[in-house]
Amino acid sequence: LILEADVVVSGYRPFVLKKYGFDRDGILELVSARNHGIIFAQVDTYGWHGPSMERPGYQPVSDACVGISHGFGKAMGLADGEPVTALFPTSDYSTGLAGVAAVLSALIQRAQVGGSYSIDLALNYY
Repeated sequence: LILEADVVVSGYRPFVLKKYGFDRDGILELVSARNHGIIFAQVDTYGWHGPSMERPGYQPVSDACVGISHGFGKAMGLADGEPVTALFPTSDYSTGLAGVAAVLSALIQRAQVGGSYSIDLALNYY
């Protein structure tokens, strides 16, 4: 499937797919012989640098890490700014929307000048 794909999206933690050859470098090598590039987008909770980069996580964990839960509790007027998990998964949805915009931009760039493009997204980055 990858040999025919225009876009590959990975939602695994960094380095999980490397052992199978399906990390960014492996996929770029796999499609290097074809006449058009590929867009590789990867989404993670913590990103690709720092002490938490290999930890699993999801939207409520990200919200707690970056202070959104604290801000939500403060906005609700809770005593001592008690943290609360937001009801709407803003970081999930917004990271996804940023990813769509990045992939579309990369597809346009590939159509104009060629090449392959890599996109790194993380809930904590958003």
